[in-house]
Amino acid sequence: MKSKISLNTLIGIFIVLILLFHIGFFAYLFIRVEHEKFAHIGDSFGFVNSLFSGLAFALLIGTIYLQKDELKLQRQELSLTREEMRLSREAAEQSAKYIQEQAEAMKLDNEIGILGRLLSVYHEEEQGYYKLPEINQDHFRKKFESIDEVSKKREALQQLLEGHYDRLMKKS
Repeated sequence: MKSKISLNTLIGIFIVLILLFHIGFFAYLFIRVEHEKFAHIGDSFGFVNSLFSGLAFALLIGTIYLQKDELKLQRQELSLTREEMRLSREAAEQSAKYIQEQAEAMKLDNEIGILGRLLSVYHEEEQGYYKLPEINQDHFRKKFESIDEVSKKREALQQLLEGHYDRLMKKS
């Protein structure tokens, strides 16, 4: 670490000495040389000015080409990003469609389960009516009317259940 600090210090001292030498040299020229000669000295560096101007222009042209290539790469990246977004959107739409179909299937399955339990209740009620004793003609008529009514409900429910089952099978 000490060697780096001393090397940096030496470089700094060297630069300061060069600057002092140049300042001294220009001060000597200013005192000793006539002012008209300074104009000739400045004119002698004109080619350096045109050299640096040409170099700056060439670097500007190079920068324009680099920017053109960078813009081309950005357009390609943007095109790839758009394509990826399109594919992602399509996958999301497909996923939403499957989720919707699954939700409908689950709803139908739930309805089928409820209708199946209700059908079982109607069946048990119908069987219960068959077990009722027939005390007189009026009881006999009411018993069979009740059985007929429950049977009609059970048959309608069974048709509804079959329709739901068919819809569920078509979705699968």
